[in-house]
Amino acid sequence: MISTLEHLLEPEPRCHFKSTTVKVPGKLYLAGEYAVLEPGHPAVIMAVDHYLTATVKASHLVGEGSFSSDLLGLDDLHYKRLKMDNPLSFDQIGAPGWEYVLSGIEVVEQLLNELERPLLDYHLTFKTDLVAENGDKYGLGSSGAVTVATIRSLLSLYGFNVLKPELVYKLSAIAMTLMKSEGSFGDIASNVLGGWVYYQSPDRKWLKNQLEQKVSLQQLLLTDWPDLTLQSLPPVEDLEVMIGWTKTPASTPYFVKSLQDHIQQEADYYQQFLKEAKESVIRLKEGFVTQNIPKIQEEVMNYRHLLLHLGEHYQLNIETDTLNQLVEIAQANQYSAKSSGAGGGDCGIAIGSSKNKGNGQRLKEQWEEAEIVPLALQIAPQLFK
Repeated sequence: MISTLEHLLEPEPRCHFKSTTVKVPGKLYLAGEYAVLEPGHPAVIMAVDHYLTATVKASHLVGEGSFSSDLLGLDDLHYKRLKMDNPLSFDQIGAPGWEYVLSGIEVVEQLLNELERPLLDYHLTFKTDLVAENGDKYGLGSSGAVTVATIRSLLSLYGFNVLKPELVYKLSAIAMTLMKSEGSFGDIASNVLGGWVYYQSPDRKWLKNQLEQKVSLQQLLLTDWPDLTLQSLPPVEDLEVMIGWTKTPASTPYFVKSLQDHIQQEADYYQQFLKEAKESVIRLKEGFVTQNIPKIQEEVMNYRHLLLHLGEHYQLNIETDTLNQLVEIAQANQYSAKSSGAGGGDCGIAIGSSKNKGNGQRLKEQWEEAEIVPLALQIAPQLFK
């Protein structure tokens, strides 16, 4: 059966049982927010060099294993299997906090059953620097990262080498869909590919329909998903990226739900936003392809204004006073800047040229004076080339 997946997944003749560690980068949006929720509408996303790390090793106890994490408030979890081909069962009701891990496991084990591979038991440990030491979130993503880390680590434990990023993306997107996630899965694309990513979300209604019809995972993995685009963009020489954290948490689900409620009342403006957003992100992509920093800066500014107008029209506070201050300070130092993600808090991202000596240090100092925290983040390397 696995021969049909041979261009996506390379199996070793047997499970190696070794301890395996995988690192999944965090993400920040450069442009495409909100519009990327619509199938076929693009975004440019940056994978950052702060990571969620998963380590998995085979359990010596038949039918038993465990999960643990350094995330605050997340208790260790032990599981048992009544039979080796059965799903996991737990002492704690609902396994609170581990839902995305469990969904990732469910998808991997479904694939293994389709491939007629025996199931293993294991100890799975997570460590993260995607959050502050006190547990505050930077907005670098967590649910997508932990889903991707779970799937990558288990595939490795079972002796599979992933040949194409689409495989991990699709398995992760399926796991997130089973969790009823309403996001674009752009975080998954960034988690999987690393580097700069040009992404268009798939038709998620189509995916839900396929899962409801019990289409096999092998078939879903081999099928071209409508509207999906996963593309690595080249790094741009002398491009400098600065990230500022407002210390205010943002709620993406809240902003997305608020926008959707407003769109139901008045959709015409949103359709115009989608048209202009798509054109801007395509131009931004061309800036990366042609190594044109001024063009990239121009489209960052353009997309910022699109978000400002969207927020004003639908009464969404996308760019808070602190984010506005972050942007103005950046502009005064020859950087183009905007909120990153849904807005309302979290981070802003600024784009400049490293040829302008001294501007970056001055920007950091002025952000700090405004009680904006410069984060020591850089672009994470591409994971597939």
